[in-house]
Amino acid sequence: MVISLVILFALPYASGNNPFDILRGRAKEESRSEQAVIAAFGTEPAIAAVVDKIGPSVVNIDVLLPGAEAIGSGFFIRDGGFILTNNHVVQGATQITVTTASGDSFSASVVGTDSSTDLAVIRVGVNVSPAPLGDSSLLLVGETVVAFGSPEGLQNTVTQGIISALNRTVPDFHPSNAPNTTPLRNVIQTDAAINPGNSGGPLCALKATVIGINTAIASSSGGNEGLGFSIPINQAMGIAGRIISTGHP
Repeated sequence: MVISLVILFALPYASGNNPFDILRGRAKEESRSEQAVIAAFGTEPAIAAVVDKIGPSVVNIDVLLPGAEAIGSGFFIRDGGFILTNNHVVQGATQITVTTASGDSFSASVVGTDSSTDLAVIRVGVNVSPAPLGDSSLLLVGETVVAFGSPEGLQNTVTQGIISALNRTVPDFHPSNAPNTTPLRNVIQTDAAINPGNSGGPLCALKATVIGINTAIASSSGGNEGLGFSIPINQAMGIAGRIISTGHP
């Protein structure tokens, strides 16, 4: 069986086709706290609390490309309308429209990108409270996580899973709208259901903090098979901070 790496943004209209592009511990006391919540209440109330806290900061991103339209996700990371997403979502865009969780749409501009890590910061002229951020250096394999985004354009979709592995390398990451193939390094592997359209959406801990950015899946079908990859938030925010300050990673 041949398994391909699939980037997670949907291209609903591309020359009449609908292609999926081939690509390319938390602290022990925090873990015990999470386990205590699950033991007392089960995972459902905890996940609902994550949705309540993170959901308003997540956005749908519609992109016009030459001869195509694309869909991705993102989330507010700083006051002033700054949104973090994947570079492959916005690269080559002639127009970017952001739709917030409340359903309001705004035109967005690109602040800066980093193709080597597949990260981008865009900005809209509205102030939405940023998502609370966690510490990805403290993650544990087996920890419950929640993924947000717009798979296949279905905005405000939430799924759950676990951290399957840490420090993975995703080889030959090569979106069709990027000229070079580069590996993604030290990424989080998760079995939370993510699909094309989830690119740029947050991966969150049960503590209701963002710990990663959903970026790619390994798949033989083009859809979710339980092998998703997210860029750790610590890495992403270091690059995003430099982009916001200077326009460069």
